[in-house]
Amino acid sequence: MAGGPLNMMTPLVMGFGFLAGMVLGQRFKVLILVPVIGLAVIIATASAIAHGDQFWSIEVLAVWFAVALQIGYLIGTGILSVLVHGRTFRSNGGSIPTPATTERRPAPL
Repeated sequence: MAGGPLNMMTPLVMGFGFLAGMVLGQRFKVLILVPVIGLAVIIATASAIAHGDQFWSIEVLAVWFAVALQIGYLIGTGILSVLVHGRTFRSNGGSIPTPATTERRPAPL
């Protein structure tokens, strides 16, 4: 089998990891990645054992999924940040928001 299942499954798993990470990045805080990665490793391991894959290919696939999930999370939070900034920019009439305290006070002597 010379790594056949690993080569076929890697793009699918990484694509799913990116998409899932982007959705999680827009909805949850970073701590959601811990249980999701743990659950994904358990599911991937059980699925690969039932399929009869080798141990190294199971673990490599699980690591690739975890990496793709984290990169997707970063992309998702970046997209959310851009969307929120654009919404704030438009609500201010196209001007950059200024800090709440714009008055300069002299330093105490």
